[in-house]
Amino acid sequence: MRATGAVVLDNAWVEHVGLVIGGLTSGHVMRHRRALSNLSEDERGEHRYPKRGGVKDIMKTAAELLMERVPDDDWLMSFASVPGYHILLSHHPEYRRLVPKEVELILSGHAHGGQWRFFGHGVYAPGQGVWPKLTKGIFDGRQVVSAGLSNTAPAPRFFNPTQVVYVRS
Repeated sequence: MRATGAVVLDNAWVEHVGLVIGGLTSGHVMRHRRALSNLSEDERGEHRYPKRGGVKDIMKTAAELLMERVPDDDWLMSFASVPGYHILLSHHPEYRRLVPKEVELILSGHAHGGQWRFFGHGVYAPGQGVWPKLTKGIFDGRQVVSAGLSNTAPAPRFFNPTQVVYVRS
């Protein structure tokens, strides 16, 4: 992406006309990068993306999953102190607790709307486990969580249509 001239917001931010837009890299990706850094070039091979945990991850609690995938949040205070309106792209909605209150808008996904929904509640979400709280909607008046368009989870969506979110002021 960088070769095309795109700005990759990998634990970084850009400023433009009063907007400060940042991207919080997934802790899962950071853990994967740390593991790869211990390997030689030949050993790295095609390990571009982390492997999925499968069923064993489904049985973990939200706290266990979060501790495995803690992101690098050291830069967030600097990001939040830049003058302007702050928009943070944070794939994982459960990282909200790490985001300074000065950040006005957090855009998230990852929860797939809870994958299966019963009576308006998600049953399971990656990174949050069973009966997740942050599956889709607006939280604390500053975080928008989209159910998304894809179905990359091992189980199909059930009572949970795909979603495109349009945010306007």
